[in-house]
Amino acid sequence: MSEIVLVSKEGTKFNTSSQFSVLSGLVHNVLEDYHENEDISVPFVTTVNLERILEFANHHNFIVPQPPKRPVASPNFRDSIPDPWDAEFVGRFNEEQLIEIILAANYLDMKCLMDICLVKIACTFKDKDIEAVRKEYGIIEEFTPEIEEKLKTDYPWALEADAEEQ
Repeated sequence: MSEIVLVSKEGTKFNTSSQFSVLSGLVHNVLEDYHENEDISVPFVTTVNLERILEFANHHNFIVPQPPKRPVASPNFRDSIPDPWDAEFVGRFNEEQLIEIILAANYLDMKCLMDICLVKIACTFKDKDIEAVRKEYGIIEEFTPEIEEKLKTDYPWALEADAEEQ
């Protein structure tokens, strides 16, 4: 097993296993065209987030973890996550940090980490009515009937759980 060097947005270098490519589509693609001793720059991932992502990868021994349970059945995040470590790991991030991790995981094409983080967000909205969400996030604007219909057409998956419960 060889090592690779990932370079964060700030220029911090991290040595890690080339097995990281199992979790990251971006790194997998880069390694296909890899030249020996070439660092892999990840300019959209901060040092802090790259440390977190490597912690996740190391915990799972560079193997894709079991995915979250779907559909999200409960507002309790831990009910949807098979690995308690993953629930604790993602649970320690505030909303801003969670969004940063999602963006970094998206850039790295790490579907497994992104899925866990997105389930965390889904759980924050589970069982809340529209008024509660608007109040919590300071949303004042109403959707016009046309926009609401377009959203329902463009994103039917957002209503899947509601349809299953009926």
